Amino acid sequence: MHGWFVARLAEHVSEAGRRAVVWDEAMSPMLPRDVVVTSWRGYAQGAAALDAGYDVVMAPEQAVYLDHRAGEHPAEPIPVGFLRTVEDVYAFEPLPAPLVGVADGAGRLLGAQAQVWTEHLDSARRIDYATFPRLAAFAEVAWSPRADRTQGSAASKEFLGRLERRHLPRLDAYGVEYRPLAGPHPWQTRPGVQGYPRDLAAETAVGGWAGMGGWRDDGGVENLPAGGQVTETPEGDG
Repeated sequence: MHGWFVARLAEHVSEAGRRAVVWDEAMSPMLPRDVVVTSWRGYAQGAAALDAGYDVVMAPEQAVYLDHRAGEHPAEPIPVGFLRTVEDVYAFEPLPAPLVGVADGAGRLLGAQAQVWTEHLDSARRIDYATFPRLAAFAEVAWSPRADRTQGSAASKEFLGRLERRHLPRLDAYGVEYRPLAGPHPWQTRPGVQGYPRDLAAETAVGGWAGMGGWRDDGGVENLPAGGQVTETPEGDG
C-alpha cells in the first residue's frame, strides 16, 4: 500500500509538470522512473537506486547529517548521533569506490545533500553551531572536482588552513555562531545533558554500506559484501 500510494503521488506531481523526490525507503517496483531518490539510510540504497535506473542524491546519515555531534567535548550541547568532525565531512565521498561497480544502471548521480534536523536544536544559535563550519566542508566536496580528501591528506590540511584564515573570519563578520575548530565557547556548552550519542563504527559493523545499524524493511537491501554485489535477504530475516 505504501508503494502504491507514493507512486500515485509521484504521478500527480509529474502530471503537474514537476518532478518528485523521495527518500530511499519509498523505492518500490511501482515507483515511476522519473522520480529522484535521496539516499539517507546509507550508501547501498543509493547504489541500488542508480542500478535500477533512478537519478539519485546521496545524503547518508553516517556522513552528512550536520545535526549529529561535531566533537567529543564533555559539555557538547546535547550530543546526538554519530561523531562527524569538519575533517570527517570534508572526507565525504558521495559514491565510494566499492559501490561504483554496483551502480552501473541507467541512473545518474545528481549530487549530494546535507541535512540539519532541528528536533534538538532549540534556537537559531544552536542551528548555527551545528551547521557551521561543517557546511563549508560539505559545500567544497559537493562543488569541487573529486580529490583525495581523507583526513591527514594534503587537500584536507590545506582546506583546514584556508577555513581558519579566510572563511571563519567571514562567519564572524556575519554574526554566525559556529562551532570553533578547537571546541565550543563556554557559552555554547551545555554540561550534564546526556543526549543520544551513537557509535558509528559499531553500527557500520552491523549495517555495512546499508547503514542504520542494519535496519531495513523486510526483503530490503541489507549489506554490500566484499564481492561488490548488493544482496537481498530473505523476507522476515533480521
